Amino acid sequence: MAVSAVLEATSHPYCSLILLTDGAISSFSVIKAVSSERSSPRGVTVMEVTMDSENDNVTQTQLSHLIGQARQVRFDSWCVMVVVVSHDPAFLVAFAESSLKGRLLVWATRLLVVTRLTLPQLHALLPTHWTFSMMNTTFLNLEDTPASTRYRLYTHLPYSPEGAQIMRVAIWSRRNGIVRLTGLSLFPDKYSNFYGATVNITALPWLPYWGEKEVKAPNGTIIKIYSGSDYFTLRTISETLNFVYNRVPAATWNEVTLRVKEKVAFFCAVNFMTFLHRLSRYDYSYTHEFLYLAFSMVKPAIKPRWQSLYYPLTDQVWVAMLVVLLFMPVILYMISVRGHQKEAGDRMSLGTVALEVTGILVGQNLPLRLPDIGSSRLLLTAWLLFSFVIGAAYRGNLTCCPYPAQVPTPTRDHRGTR
Repeated sequence: MAVSAVLEATSHPYCSLILLTDGAISSFSVIKAVSSERSSPRGVTVMEVTMDSENDNVTQTQLSHLIGQARQVRFDSWCVMVVVVSHDPAFLVAFAESSLKGRLLVWATRLLVVTRLTLPQLHALLPTHWTFSMMNTTFLNLEDTPASTRYRLYTHLPYSPEGAQIMRVAIWSRRNGIVRLTGLSLFPDKYSNFYGATVNITALPWLPYWGEKEVKAPNGTIIKIYSGSDYFTLRTISETLNFVYNRVPAATWNEVTLRVKEKVAFFCAVNFMTFLHRLSRYDYSYTHEFLYLAFSMVKPAIKPRWQSLYYPLTDQVWVAMLVVLLFMPVILYMISVRGHQKEAGDRMSLGTVALEVTGILVGQNLPLRLPDIGSSRLLLTAWLLFSFVIGAAYRGNLTCCPYPAQVPTPTRDHRGTR
C-alpha cells in the first residue's frame, strides 16, 4: 500500500512501471500492491533476479542482462518509473553498479527503492553510489514500531545549504497516508540550486566553442582566460544555478568523455552533436538550441597603393622580364642592320626599336611596319606571344588591395546543432 501511494502521488499518467526484485520477496505480492490502474496506467514490466550467495558473478550477469532489457523498455515508453524491491544491501549495491554501467536511468527516470534497512546501513549506502546519491532516487524504508508499521521516505541531496546530506522527506502510515515533513517533493530536484558548491567540469579547447589564453596577472602570476560560445553558456548556467566550476584538464576527446564516464567531472561543457554511432554510448534528452554552419569575413577597408602595380608578378618574373626587355631591342636592331635593306633611310634607329618593343609589351601598339627578313618576323612573333602571356597574367592578378599582411583575415563561425 505504501508503494502504491507513492506511485499514485508521483507517477505521470503516461508512465509505465519497471519492477525489479531479488527473488526473496514474492513478486506476486509486490505486483498486487503496485499494479493498480492509477499507479501504472501504461503497464508493468516485472523482472526477478535470483541471488547466488556463492557466486556473485552469476548475480551480476543476470542483473546486466535484465538491465539491458529494462533500458529497452525505457526507450519504447513515453516515460518510466523503476521500483526496486530488496532488503539485501549487497543486491542494492550490485543494482547500483549495473544500472550505472548499463545506463538504465536518466534524470527523467524516477527510481523508488523499497527496502528494510537499518539507519546505519541506509546512511552508508546512499552517499557512496552515484545511482542513489546523484540520480532521481528515493528510498522507501520500512521501520516497524510497536504501535504501527511506518515507511519513511529518504533521499540524498548532494547540494544543499548544509552541504551533502540525507533528507527524510515524508512518512507513510496506514492511518494518515503520506505526510510530508519538508517543503520538498517526494522526488526533489537536486540541481535547481548548487548553493555555491564547486562542480568539476571538463572541456577541450576548440574554437569557436572553447578558447583558452594565458595572460599575466598584475601580481605576476599566469592565469588562463576562457572564451567561446560554450564557455559563455557555462558561465551563464553557473551564475543561474549558483555553482563555481573547476575545469578538469583533458588532452583528447576520448579523455573528455572518459572523465564524465568515470564521474571525475560532473559534465562536459562542449557542443556535443547527435550522431548515430554516439547513440550506442550516450543518452540524449532533447535539442535545446539550433545553430547553423556559417562563414563570415570582415569587410576589407581597401586603400589603393602604388605598390599594387608591383604585386601581380613575383620578383623573379620582374627580373627576367626586364632582362629580356633590355636584350630584345638590341637583337632586333642587329638583325635589321644585317638585313642590308635597299635604302639606309628605311632603317629604324635603336631608340625606335626599343619604343616599339616596349609598346608591344605593355599592350599599347603593334609594329608600325613588318621587317623584311624572315628571322626578324619570327622574333617579332615570339615577342608578341610573350607580351600576350605576360600581359594576361599581370592583368589577371592586378587588384587594388593593400599589402598582403594587412588583408583582413577571414573569421570562421563554425557551429552545429546542440
